[in-house]
Amino acid sequence: RFVSNRDDWALQHLAVSWPKVQALVERVPMDARRPLVLDVGANLGLFSTLLKWRLPQAEIHAFEPSALACDYIRRNVPAPVTLNE
Repeated sequence: RFVSNRDDWALQHLAVSWPKVQALVERVPMDARRPLVLDVGANLGLFSTLLKWRLPQAEIHAFEPSALACDYIRRNVPAPVTLNE
């Protein structure tokens, strides 16, 4: 279950973004031993979450300046992901 702040904007954003982000994640080569991924402007952590599901061995560094969004990233993204606030 993906956690958001449940406001209309966040839910609409997720509904629109999910297919686009999923398409990006699917372009990441599956044969990489431990890919290094930078999620800059991680927002709610959608890209990092989908990527971690697809490539659990990936080393992910998520960057997000919003403290509220960082709280959602901590709850959404499967560990271990390095979060940079």
